[in-house]
Amino acid sequence: MLVEFSVENFRVFREEQAFSMVPAPSSIRNRSEDLISTGFLRLPYLHRQATVYGANGAGKTSLVKAFQFMTRFVRDSHNSSAMGNINTVPFIYNDPSHQRPSKFRVVFLSDDTMYEYCFTVSCQKVIEEYLLARPQPPGKSRQLFVREFVQEDNDYKWIINSKYLKGDLKSVQQVTRPNALFLSTAINRNNESLKKVFQWIVSKPVFISEGDKYLKNYTARLIYGGGKWNSKLINFFKTMDARIVDVLVLSSVSKNKTLNNPSFGHYENNYTDRVDGEIEFDISFIRRGNSGHRVPLPLDQESLGIQLLFQIAGRLLKSIEKGRVILIDEMNTNLHPLINSEIVSMVSGSILSRRNPQLIFTTHDVTVSEHDNISRDQIWLIEKNRDLSSDLYAFSDFDIPKENSFQRGFLYGRYGGVPRIVRGEL
Repeated sequence: MLVEFSVENFRVFREEQAFSMVPAPSSIRNRSEDLISTGFLRLPYLHRQATVYGANGAGKTSLVKAFQFMTRFVRDSHNSSAMGNINTVPFIYNDPSHQRPSKFRVVFLSDDTMYEYCFTVSCQKVIEEYLLARPQPPGKSRQLFVREFVQEDNDYKWIINSKYLKGDLKSVQQVTRPNALFLSTAINRNNESLKKVFQWIVSKPVFISEGDKYLKNYTARLIYGGGKWNSKLINFFKTMDARIVDVLVLSSVSKNKTLNNPSFGHYENNYTDRVDGEIEFDISFIRRGNSGHRVPLPLDQESLGIQLLFQIAGRLLKSIEKGRVILIDEMNTNLHPLINSEIVSMVSGSILSRRNPQLIFTTHDVTVSEHDNISRDQIWLIEKNRDLSSDLYAFSDFDIPKENSFQRGFLYGRYGGVPRIVRGEL
């Protein structure tokens, strides 16, 4: 389960910005039934979902991309060439920031341990990397490894806790390149003691955005394969539009040939699960005509909202069932507010899973904030400053009466996160 994520000097974020799924004391007192019970004494509850608001260009997508950069760099850094640059993107509107490294940090719960993993990178090398663990019990923080570049020595200072990390990590240390992560390199050399941390960072977060062209095939292949996912997805579409009675998926490669069930790869978000990119599917939604007969309508003739719903459905439902951390960028795009609310309810009620999925989504749809399961500390805002850097903060930071509507105040610009519109002659 995700506890916290922070980022510094990346895209629109110049100073460190922290996003948290830890509920405020008021939420624990009044809404504990809506929270995830962690079983962790020092952190008994976490939020199931959170939403991020902000003007266009304020940094909502940058927050998602920062998380995505972290997972991909952990996954892939050992594959880069010795001289390859690191494709981090420092804050671009301030010259000194170009010389500063970017920092990424995540705190999460896995089984009975809380982990804190962090790395700092320039475009040429890893500046710092560390991993802390706090097991339960006894709950004392353990420094598992630290790697820090010392400018004066032009070399790295290392601390590796051999009491808790097993295997030949000394040889891993020796082969870890300056532009690669120790965590990534250790897994590439089959180290088992860091596998749980690596798997969480790489496979637990799932990113869903409208621009991902592989999402449609992902959903299509799940339906085409038959079995439980066929019925789950069709029931999902029926829930979102009662007029839909069926979904027809045929392979345009060979409509008479049964394709094998897909292999979705070892890690769900590592893009090894991009199923058969060369295969095209013919997709149609089936509705009843006036005389009761079945009428197919090709997906490309459906509304943009139905097309988007089909794209995200497979990844969304499978991620909920597997208890993943789901990050959706611009969930309001082309979707009706009631559909957005239904997706929030699916995660809130864990309809499909007892594995405690978490949902984080960026949106402009303020009606979602009125959902019964959304409290003030689950609403986050991103505001662009005059120097074009962005700040991230929780709505609960504002000391305002509880009866005040977020929706009304947000649209009036009382909490920031809205565009600064300047009217003038065109």
